[in-house]
Amino acid sequence: MKILWLSQEPPCLPARNGFALYGASLLRHLAGRHEVDLISFTVPGQETACDWGRKICATATAIPYRSLSLPSRVTSLANQFARGRAMNPRAALEQVVGEDLKRGRWDLVHVEGGYAGGLLGSIGVPALLSVHDAETLRLRELANCGSGPLPKVRFRLLEALEARFERIVYPRFDLCLVVNQRDKDVIGQIAPDARVKVLPNGVDVEYFSPLAPHVARPCSIVFHGNLSYPPNAEAAIHLAREILPLLRERRPETTLQIVGSQAGADVLALGRIPGISLVVDADDLRPHLGAASVYACGVSHGSGIKNKILEAMAMALPVVSYRAAASGIGAHEGREILLADTAGEFAAAVEKLFADAERAQAQGRAAREFVSERYCWGSRARELEAIYQEMLEARKQLIQKSN
Repeated sequence: MKILWLSQEPPCLPARNGFALYGASLLRHLAGRHEVDLISFTVPGQETACDWGRKICATATAIPYRSLSLPSRVTSLANQFARGRAMNPRAALEQVVGEDLKRGRWDLVHVEGGYAGGLLGSIGVPALLSVHDAETLRLRELANCGSGPLPKVRFRLLEALEARFERIVYPRFDLCLVVNQRDKDVIGQIAPDARVKVLPNGVDVEYFSPLAPHVARPCSIVFHGNLSYPPNAEAAIHLAREILPLLRERRPETTLQIVGSQAGADVLALGRIPGISLVVDADDLRPHLGAASVYACGVSHGSGIKNKILEAMAMALPVVSYRAAASGIGAHEGREILLADTAGEFAAAVEKLFADAERAQAQGRAAREFVSERYCWGSRARELEAIYQEMLEARKQLIQKSN
């Protein structure tokens, strides 16, 4: 199969964010079995961002986003709102793929990212849009983070603009992919004419595997993520200022380690609290995760499926999470994960694992087995190939009917 893979940002492994991780993990498997041409949009500082793709794809091309003046940004936003047509860098993309799309060079087009979907005009072959999360839901949840009134207004405005964009753009594609049923339901309400399917995240169960030997620090919890992302920063602060004090009332020796990248001043300040350590921009997350006795996902809301939970489970860590953050994973409460709705319930669940090391180890083993069976990227790639075949067959039958 000849595939054009158009990505909103460069896919590469290892990846620092969930968007790049999802696309790159699938692409790594698909490129070995199909002829894939990668085109990725880049920002300054990503000049070598397609080097990873060049190693596995037939071709890999980088197209930089242009720096726009204020009038041009307003015009571009107006086009997105009125016509669902993103403008930057639409002309450059047309120069690269326009003629090849018309000549039918590819059997199928796979687009990563909703904005990238708005850059394409007439496609002519089956086209899939992978948006991962419902962006409107993500913006809504960002507005619910502990930000001031101006950010809340901004996120609410962006949510309204995004909803119109999705309503116009998503039905242009043969199929849209999301990672969670909740995201599918939200898109179904906003863009009822779009055809949406769920293809959940995966996890590299070979890379994220239990450390050997695994010697966890007693009464230690860990959390990791991109700490510039508001839900993650809010989760780190919540764990430090609300969960940790509850745990230290019972067990004064309890410690919290926060591991991540791009930490802001509010998160960096947590490192001055007794019992808390910060690890910022670590080359390898695994030693820090594996040294904890419990993984604590303090995210209380969010769209999509949390890679951080899958990674911790793959390392056989016992996980305690807020219920909303674990949505869509499908792990069995009490066997592979412990869930909470309040800070008190969260601390009590962690304490339960602290008090029973045998139970904690059993939960970690069950979690590892669960994600190994349900979330390995190889199986996800095979599911995507089956989706491709369904799209090609559906388009073929449509052509036959029209003739």
